[in-house]
Amino acid sequence: MCIDIYEERLVLFVECERQPERKAVIERLKRLKDAYPTAKFVLATQDRMGWRALRLGQVADEVWVVCRDGRILTPAEWAIHF
Repeated sequence: MCIDIYEERLVLFVECERQPERKAVIERLKRLKDAYPTAKFVLATQDRMGWRALRLGQVADEVWVVCRDGRILTPAEWAIHF
């Protein structure tokens, strides 16, 4: 498992995925929750994967769509704007 960002005080893990696959993300989240039961897991993806991010909302604690202009949106917010 490769975590891109880890924040110790919040027990927050952020994984940045260029092409997130639902099954692989679920497996990583399960391993993470086994090791850190109270951890919060965020999946971040590029805006070109926004439509796929819409289907990943139930996989992670949060899903972020990172836009080219620097904005970070939820998949629902991304769908409204794009």
